Amino acid sequence: MGLAFAPIFRTVVREPLRGRFDLQSAEPGQAPGLRQILRTLGGKPSFWFISAGAACSSMMGYGLFFWMPSFFVRSHGLSLLDASLYYGAILLIGGLAGIWAGGWLGDRFGQKKRTRWVTIPAAAFLLSTPAYVLGVLSPTLTLAFFVILVPMALGLVWLGPVLTSVQQLVPPNMRATATAVFLFINNLLGIGLGTWVIGTL
Repeated sequence: MGLAFAPIFRTVVREPLRGRFDLQSAEPGQAPGLRQILRTLGGKPSFWFISAGAACSSMMGYGLFFWMPSFFVRSHGLSLLDASLYYGAILLIGGLAGIWAGGWLGDRFGQKKRTRWVTIPAAAFLLSTPAYVLGVLSPTLTLAFFVILVPMALGLVWLGPVLTSVQQLVPPNMRATATAVFLFINNLLGIGLGTWVIGTL
């Protein structure tokens, strides 16, 4: 899906000149290798704490993604298909709102103090816990829909601020690979191991 949008972004979105690393004009050996980037990241405990926190977030998020449709089937009497469509609507609306809100909050408050790029997601996760409790205890399907939208959005606030934090930890010519390393850790632990751990629990 992302590849389909790539030509559109290349045409419409312009890369800012400031801090850009131009591979075409780079001399041989100028671009840092993976080993050098891993050494740089290895000396930054904040990167590993951010990666571990994001992996825990993905672990819980994907655990909920698998559990919520069956919750709607058992607790509200929906068919599996209806529950999937119902929860899909919650995920779409709440997810879009949460990702947008995380980006906006990061831009608004993170520029003044960089630690807010990680405290914003932390606060969102704390607020999502009681909201999920209220959602699963809601007596009607309609009320559950609107209440669960809130923690769904809060649970995805972390994406923009955390990815920004990772990119601020390294020089501009290391940002793409550092982000790839972060996403590898996040997917390996959060999705790969997380689905099994949540299922076992």
